[in-house]
Amino acid sequence: MKKIYILLLSFTISTLSFGQELMLNGGFEAWDDATTPTSYSKAEYTSQETVEFHGGANSAKLTNTSTSAKDIAQTVTGIIPGASYTISLWYKVESGDDTSARIWSNWKAAGANLTDNADVLKGPNGNYFSNNAAAWTQYTTTVTAPATADAFYFEVRVYGGAVVYWDDFSVFKE
Repeated sequence: MKKIYILLLSFTISTLSFGQELMLNGGFEAWDDATTPTSYSKAEYTSQETVEFHGGANSAKLTNTSTSAKDIAQTVTGIIPGASYTISLWYKVESGDDTSARIWSNWKAAGANLTDNADVLKGPNGNYFSNNAAAWTQYTTTVTAPATADAFYFEVRVYGGAVVYWDDFSVFKE
């Protein structure tokens, strides 16, 4: 019995001393239906993809037939001001150029958008993602939550005529 308590105590301490994933369904493994990934507040022109994926058995395929940007988004709660977070995602541009896809995220404070870290949360250095010859590519950045932040709005966009696969989204508290 003593060994069980020691084991449980060790597990609890090790769990609390490591970071924490805050993104829900970042691997797109759960879907409410074929066009609605579970836990996402926005999924325009999106469909469940079971053949082309980075990890797991699914990805989100966004096929933009519009001339305006289309999005996949989730509000991540549990943000601690001043804490360090690694924001990460995988993407693959099936059709489109180097202006077809980007991250378009921001911190939130009581529902209002914050502009902190916009240089990396609105695309790498404010730019679009490279289409990288239609290969799976990771985008990752580590940022510090602003003093007033209470949430993180994780959004990616696809622009006119492009087809982009998204997978393995992560908001990881260091």
